Amino acid sequence: MESNFDASSFWRDRWERERESYIPNSLSTYVGTLRALKGLLRKHKLDPAQWTLSGQSNQTCGGSVLEAGGGKGFYSTFYYRLGVPLVSCADVSPWAVQYLKTKGFEAWEWDIGKEPFPSLRCYSWVHCTQTLVHLIDEDLFCKACGHLVQVVALGGHLLVGDRFLPDRKINKIHIKYREVGQYILEFTKHNLKLIDVVPSFPLMGRLLLFQKV
Repeated sequence: MESNFDASSFWRDRWERERESYIPNSLSTYVGTLRALKGLLRKHKLDPAQWTLSGQSNQTCGGSVLEAGGGKGFYSTFYYRLGVPLVSCADVSPWAVQYLKTKGFEAWEWDIGKEPFPSLRCYSWVHCTQTLVHLIDEDLFCKACGHLVQVVALGGHLLVGDRFLPDRKINKIHIKYREVGQYILEFTKHNLKLIDVVPSFPLMGRLLLFQKV
């Protein structure tokens, strides 16, 4: 399957075909993940709208957020309402990118598993949920992890979320479940420190919070 399935083409075609009518995973997944995200921010007293410069704890500047695999910008809208000065989105689908731009977001077309982010900008907060699970090819998954790390500013945070059901077979052509430990291994070998792992909806969903050190 990994040699024949092209995730990039799948998502480009699906977004183009279904457009505004498509709600990935169901709205309940988004609401549950958002609830867990708010709890994580409160627990660690983090505010993505403010960012303390690495090594200069007495100085703060406006935060910046990149939502990787943004779709229709559900989480980007949350960060915007939180007061983040700069919220950018990236998606593999040209239709999704144009849709995000009509909503006022800076948006980039990005095939996360195949190429680095198409800008030299780094962000203080990078959000990537319900995205990496769709990279069923192991090589593309590993490359995507590295590409995400590259856009996190020093001292900044990376939030990753997916469902972790490694005992289940791939039940859809565009999904591959992995172990939580595999995610942690991939990111920590790129100078990221694991801060926390918290449950999120639905069953076996987890949010992983890392910091670039």
